[in-house]
Amino acid sequence: MEEMLEALRDIGDKSAVEPIKKYIATKPNEKIAAIAKRVLIQLDSEDPVTELIALYKTETYEFEQANLQAALLYYPKEARVVEVMASTARGSDIFFLRRDAIYGLDQINTHQSLLTLANLMGTTFPDDLKYTSKMAPKDLNDYFHQMIYGLLKNRTGKDLPPDAEQWKKALANYLPKDESEAANSTESSRP
Repeated sequence: MEEMLEALRDIGDKSAVEPIKKYIATKPNEKIAAIAKRVLIQLDSEDPVTELIALYKTETYEFEQANLQAALLYYPKEARVVEVMASTARGSDIFFLRRDAIYGLDQINTHQSLLTLANLMGTTFPDDLKYTSKMAPKDLNDYFHQMIYGLLKNRTGKDLPPDAEQWKKALANYLPKDESEAANSTESSRP
């Protein structure tokens, strides 16, 4: 059922809206109901980001929280999405939600999201996060700092040391490719 709902969302099938609403009304199990609500928002809402954030803030099932994070990444130009990812990366007590939020900030690839990653490089991460796997890194602080450092290096092509202040300075005037193309097209279209 989850795969079908996700596929309907991916193809943007608006004809699925009413059947999904009827399905939710049957009060299916909580996990499937949460997925159906998320997909319904993405298909039918005039402001999906606001509704997805509201669901994210109240969701207690960790894997659906991760799905909501992924759903928010469909809207990378929304500053609120960067805020949610940054807040999760800084404050979640769940390892994989922090990790996925950091990857999400990289995937968003805006000036603000990359500056947020640089700021996170200067953050001290706790070692007492909840894990769903026994294969968790021993030193979470080092793990997250190295992860962020690698993401920034790969994304920007810059070869700086893993120092938050140097990265913030380097990123002060840096625009990701999509943003610099948009800025150039705006400038070239001016009379």
